Amino acid sequence: MTVTTTTGARARELKAAAAELVEVAARIKAIGDRACAALLERDRLRSPRSAVRLLRAVTHPRGLGQAMGGGRFGAVLGRDSLAVLLAVTSLRLRISAVDADHPEVFADRETRAFVEAVGSDRDVNAARILRTMFSGRGASAALSALAPIAMEVMAMRALLDENPFNDEAGWALAAGTLPSSEPLLGVTTRAVTSWDRGDGSAERAQHEPGISPVGGPLAFLGNIATLGNDGRILIQEIGGRYVVHAPGMATGRPVNDTPQDLVGAWRNTLLGDSPYVGALLKAIDDFGVPEGAEVALVGHSEGGAAVMNLAQDALFCRRHLVTHVLAVGAPVDAKQCADPATWVASVAGKHDIVPTLDGRGAGSCFAHPEGWYVVEYADSSHVFPQCHNIRAYIANLRDDLPEALAELESRLAPYAGAVTRSQVYRVRDWARPPAGFPFLTVASRPAATSAGEVDLPFLQSSARAVVCLFAVDAGRLGSLQDVRLGRRALVALTACDHREGSAGPYREVSLSVAVHSPWQAHHLEVWRDLLAPPAHRRAGVEVLERALTSERAEVAGRELWGLPGCVTESLSDVFSLRGRLGPGVPVPVTGTVIYSRLGGVRLRSCLEVSGGARLHPLAAVRLRAGPEPHPLAIRLRALGLDGATPLATLTLPAYRSRLSPPVPLLVHDPLPEGDA
Repeated sequence: MTVTTTTGARARELKAAAAELVEVAARIKAIGDRACAALLERDRLRSPRSAVRLLRAVTHPRGLGQAMGGGRFGAVLGRDSLAVLLAVTSLRLRISAVDADHPEVFADRETRAFVEAVGSDRDVNAARILRTMFSGRGASAALSALAPIAMEVMAMRALLDENPFNDEAGWALAAGTLPSSEPLLGVTTRAVTSWDRGDGSAERAQHEPGISPVGGPLAFLGNIATLGNDGRILIQEIGGRYVVHAPGMATGRPVNDTPQDLVGAWRNTLLGDSPYVGALLKAIDDFGVPEGAEVALVGHSEGGAAVMNLAQDALFCRRHLVTHVLAVGAPVDAKQCADPATWVASVAGKHDIVPTLDGRGAGSCFAHPEGWYVVEYADSSHVFPQCHNIRAYIANLRDDLPEALAELESRLAPYAGAVTRSQVYRVRDWARPPAGFPFLTVASRPAATSAGEVDLPFLQSSARAVVCLFAVDAGRLGSLQDVRLGRRALVALTACDHREGSAGPYREVSLSVAVHSPWQAHHLEVWRDLLAPPAHRRAGVEVLERALTSERAEVAGRELWGLPGCVTESLSDVFSLRGRLGPGVPVPVTGTVIYSRLGGVRLRSCLEVSGGARLHPLAAVRLRAGPEPHPLAIRLRALGLDGATPLATLTLPAYRSRLSPPVPLLVHDPLPEGDA
């Protein structure tokens, strides 16, 4: 059943003639194809004379026209085949049917001139008129004026222009089938939709406060309006039945990380599989819809095409009973449900260009599948894209189409009760891995401290740092097993901005010295250690002092690892680094080994780092100890680092780290309690 605001016998006659004529055109095209194939098979030609006659039949204007290559050679030569001319005539009849139903379309002089230019294969004139329409009226008004006849015009241009690659799309639009390429340039559907990749994923999201607590067609469409087009869907349970809500395409970039993008809309329109369908399936499984349960599918725009793809999935329909499909402003006319008993309703405005993207617009001469309830209406108060908005469709159904709304409410009456369960899902093209995967996805356990529990290993999922290396007099460090450059020891000052991690956001500056293993010095092997992962190193660092802005992090370091430290509100009172870094060179950084002592027991921990680092060989940086009597500032002065320039400066603009739980070491000659 079709509901329209204006109907006429004249339009029905024109569409019937157009359908008959395009069928004849398709048969003539098939005859031409067989004749051309026969020319290439010698055993099917009885004599040279028969070959000449056959060649004349497929090239002469009084025969099949230029039918070679399915008419493609004729397009290049500017000579059309008989089949193409008949198909174009069918399209002209369909345009005339739109004129009979909606004379306001061709009351516009520019629209009429544009259609005539396209039908006469005058592409330059057509482009000039189209440019005038868009510049003078704006894109919205121009698209609204052309929407009722857009598919017929594009099909005519594809068949008549000199581009042989879009002929298939023109024939598909003329014959009412889904094209395998777009009609402007002839780019294949697979090439366009190759950007829309993924299996689809669905994650539970926060429930929206505006979701309706009761069912009904307007309530379902209102839920879709509440969800918006930012990558969310909704599933509701009503009295043991289930309703799936699928919003349409998001504006903005043609490709984003959700199925609701431009290439996703194109894929759902022309193909049956898509990340959107995969996301719907995963959400339905997560919601716990039992096998054999009754399910209604409601979608707007791309969402309508996606739920129709779900309804034509035979495997899904064997698991669940799809009773109803409601598609609003969606290109679904060329799709078929796997279950013939599924009741389908399609609501589309004739000035909305989106429902025509499957090739079946207001001028379509092909019947809808049997049993469908189709609402096609013209509302002159809306222009595209405003008329495509879901809230515009809700207002039209509520205020302008009372009979259609009553029919929808009657059919969807089983789903009109109170909602017993509701869940919003965030859908994406690909399933997102856990935060920090794979580096931070490690087994963890809680560890108790006086400031609360922290998880071990100690993780930083987002941080940045500056590392300055200095050479200091080794005699000022006491009896540490330090790594020496002659008589000087290597010291590192590390300033970190931890933005997210086990102890929350905080800042830290630490002063550490490079040391050998606790047993003995390895003067030659220590430099080879730098090439090994931290877990395989013997040399590491010993932390001398730390200043932190987080009490929780300071307590965890002191009580679990035995690291010294003091809490301060501002690190600028403890130290400062001033100067220019200059250009940087990428260098590998994997982490280090930290040696510490807790309760007289020597501990070893591995600090592993993931993220790029840059070495700044020309850095002109100077270190200043702060005026505050902080232990770190005092140690900087004691080591003679106040005013010093580093030997080397590294920056880690974005890194992740994990500090392993401390492991006790049996050291035969432990360091004295007063050291480090």
